[in-house]
Amino acid sequence: MGTVYELLGQNKLALQWIKKAVKIDPTSHDHSEWLHVKILEAKIAGEHLITNQFLIGTDFGADTLPKTKLSSEKLQELRNAIYYQLNERVSFIKPKDKIVALLLFELGNICAITDDATSALRIYDRAKEYGYTSEVFDWRYHKLLKMQIAVDNEYTEKAHAYIKQENTSKETDTTPIGDATPTDNITHEKEIPKTNSFVVIATIIVILIAMIGWLLKKKLWQ
Repeated sequence: MGTVYELLGQNKLALQWIKKAVKIDPTSHDHSEWLHVKILEAKIAGEHLITNQFLIGTDFGADTLPKTKLSSEKLQELRNAIYYQLNERVSFIKPKDKIVALLLFELGNICAITDDATSALRIYDRAKEYGYTSEVFDWRYHKLLKMQIAVDNEYTEKAHAYIKQENTSKETDTTPIGDATPTDNITHEKEIPKTNSFVVIATIIVILIAMIGWLLKKKLWQ
């Protein structure tokens, strides 16, 4: 009944029925209805609750590869709960959707830890399809993509293309460190030799004048 109300857009009624169902049988839907409750609460409260900490009670850091403090058992339970809820939702919720996108990203993070890079990439692709974007997402996607260079699957060609593009970018990147632009850098390189040449010439002239003066004085005293 709760799912029917949710499909009709009656999220508050859906939440009431889902809470009743969880109270009667917390093990239903592969022990995942607690997550259904969180999803409905976030939908009712607004976008400020669409976060990993609110929905699943944890996160996987901000490094190029996901990390967790959860035990293997807890991580597997979380994986199963997210998978079950997503498996139901993607059949009736079409892209783009922020909650589905976030849950797909977190499922991808878990798969990167528990399964393999290829499985994680496939789920990341679904997360992107549903509208998920972030800097951490890009870091992890490209990190895992480069791992596909040694395997033969749907990502291999894409991995080769990305690495080639990355190497080309490194070779052609001449932007100087700091705030200077490439144009500023070229100007400075032209000015520095002129300044050095002037100093050298001026120094030589001063030395020559001093030597001539010393020689004249020496000749007068002889």
